[in-house]
Amino acid sequence: MFDLENKEFIYIYPSLEQKIKTLLSLMAGGEFLSVVIGENSSGKTTMMKQFMAETNGSWSECSIVATKSSDDENIDPAEMGGHPAYRISGETRDYFIIDDAHNMTDAEFYFLLDINRQIEDDAAKPGFIFFGDPSLRKRFAYLQEDLIPKRGIDKIIMPTLSIAETEDYVEKWMEFRGIHDRNRVQQKDVKKIFDASSGIIGNINKELTMTLRKNIGRKHSNGFPEILLSPPYIYYTAGGIALTLLGLFKLLF
Repeated sequence: MFDLENKEFIYIYPSLEQKIKTLLSLMAGGEFLSVVIGENSSGKTTMMKQFMAETNGSWSECSIVATKSSDDENIDPAEMGGHPAYRISGETRDYFIIDDAHNMTDAEFYFLLDINRQIEDDAAKPGFIFFGDPSLRKRFAYLQEDLIPKRGIDKIIMPTLSIAETEDYVEKWMEFRGIHDRNRVQQKDVKKIFDASSGIIGNINKELTMTLRKNIGRKHSNGFPEILLSPPYIYYTAGGIALTLLGLFKLLF
């Protein structure tokens, strides 16, 4: 888990953990350019946070500002005021993580890539890890050849949850939020949630929330709606029954 103090539920499923390990391996190997691509709400930021938590060292916040010429011998992409990023001094080179990289301006995007083209010493070149939506593919597809590192671009595609992982996610999500009545979301509900969400975590959250709201008024086994059996509704219900019985008593006697 990451950032439990802010009550943020993070679910690390096997295929996501494997992607994190791949990214850690690329960083340890000193790769220059890695790109993590996923749909909106697919868990890219979750993966980024968990990846940062598993790396050695501390990440610091910075911003990417494309105000200098990349020919400047004092290039430092970590000035304040531009697209938010994170920086760490790694074992092989300095690394920058850029979340929501699809929102970078063209100036910021090409400024970063041009830095490594201008630096001749490979050991001095920083590494970049971009997280963004599928539109990043088009940006990288049209890159000039001299902006692409000799080692190439390492692309990682965000995985989706299987139906078994969706069921496990739902169970842990409910447990995390103190919902202990597992019958509120049944097997058939999980199947509907999975089909409607396509296994994308953000969509699963939306479908799960709607399912819980819909099922909250489901009939309890004794015939009363479940919501009426929890305080303060149970007191209102009991009071209403008592008043009804009192009225009948007066009519009869």
